[in-house]
Amino acid sequence: MLRAIIIAHRWLGVAVCLLFVPWFISGIVMMYGGEFPEIKEDQRLAHAAVLESGKVRLTVADGWARLGQQGRPEQAKLAMQDGRPVYRFRSGRKLQIVYADDGSKLNPASFAREAAAWSGLKAGAATTEVLTEPDQWTVQSPYRALRPLTKFSWPGGEQLYVSHVTGEVVQATTSKKRLAAYCGAVMHWLYFLPLRRNGGVWSNTVIVASGVGTVVSVLGIVVGLWLYSPSRKTYKYAGKPSSVGFSGQKRWHMILGLIFGLTTFGWVLSGLLSMDPIPLDGVTGGEFHTKIAGALRGELDLRRFEMVGELSREFATKEVEFAVVAGETVYLAAGVGRHYRMLPARTAAIATARIAEIVQNSVAPMKIAEVREVTQYETYYGDRHGDHPLPAVLVRLADEGNSMFYIDPKTARIAQSHDARSRWNRWLYQWLHLMDLPALYQNRPLWDILMLVFLLGGTAISVTSIALGVQVLQRKLSAR
Repeated sequence: MLRAIIIAHRWLGVAVCLLFVPWFISGIVMMYGGEFPEIKEDQRLAHAAVLESGKVRLTVADGWARLGQQGRPEQAKLAMQDGRPVYRFRSGRKLQIVYADDGSKLNPASFAREAAAWSGLKAGAATTEVLTEPDQWTVQSPYRALRPLTKFSWPGGEQLYVSHVTGEVVQATTSKKRLAAYCGAVMHWLYFLPLRRNGGVWSNTVIVASGVGTVVSVLGIVVGLWLYSPSRKTYKYAGKPSSVGFSGQKRWHMILGLIFGLTTFGWVLSGLLSMDPIPLDGVTGGEFHTKIAGALRGELDLRRFEMVGELSREFATKEVEFAVVAGETVYLAAGVGRHYRMLPARTAAIATARIAEIVQNSVAPMKIAEVREVTQYETYYGDRHGDHPLPAVLVRLADEGNSMFYIDPKTARIAQSHDARSRWNRWLYQWLHLMDLPALYQNRPLWDILMLVFLLGGTAISVTSIALGVQVLQRKLSAR
């Protein structure tokens, strides 16, 4: 029995470790800038022009009517584009824009000007390409609704993608970022274009690879504990009693496995679980999430909005969202640095008591078990990059799943939510795979040290496994 386990562990391990080595190393790269490139909200607003409300000539309802659409959009915003005010509408995945000064539709001649304004480079110096299919940096599903894209590439390595649907820059990369992403996220997620463009094949590949890796890790732990002799020291090494047998690479592999085997198993298992290999229906809290989100943000009736008037004087407004918050019509002004202001009420945020009241009315007869203000990241509301808004309001329900909702009082949106299942995911993935706990990453370099130790330990196990496989193959070939 033991011999069969050892053989299975040896040869499956060699095959899997050929993937484990780049997985571990790319994980280290991702810690320090090797993430997949994307334009985050702060970056988007930083590049946007300051809104000039005096140029607006149409109400948001007029802008929607110019598009000839029926019903109501789910979201409506006002911003500047190509020096002109523009309304941006979203209905499901469908995005549309119309200029707010004369009601005209998107002008393709603006693409080059938008790219030049964003990059600070001359558009004429770039080569252009129209993409109707995904490339390496626009392979994710959100880009489907934004295609076609015009790709601008400059000699210095800068690349920008402008959407033909919205006229905005939706992706930006540099040579340095692309190289880091190839060595980091692309390698780590197996995000190579030929594989990733077929979502089902990519998902199954990652699930199978990490599944086999999980089994190999378990077999390795079983073999290591079976052969380990801590008390009797039945083995000999360098002429002395030893708890670990073998010599050379085999000895190192066993020692490293005893030290890092369990953490390697947890890391591979958590990677597998991140792919949701066994989807579960009927997630607790989903119905409440819909009700609460709908109560905080009511149905958008564009006829209730007049012309945008005076903007916030506290910061340079880059964008205004038209919203119905807690039953009231508001203009949500947004600026750089997560600055928000609700106009005309001129309040920075909704009071905690008011949020609790809205939630309670939306989930009745279910009761609220806890309401409190969150001013710093905590176990179930953490973000190593600081993207989640603070302060937030936590509302926890007294339902079976102990559903938790973290609500941004500045925008009246649910920033994050948890139920019984997602809390387990928090521990099984965020903790095991990323050590994503505020107590660690807020006390760097503690987080860095632990992550590096475990990732380098897993790398060392994998390297010694490959070395052992090579030695066995060399012996077999030389014996022929």
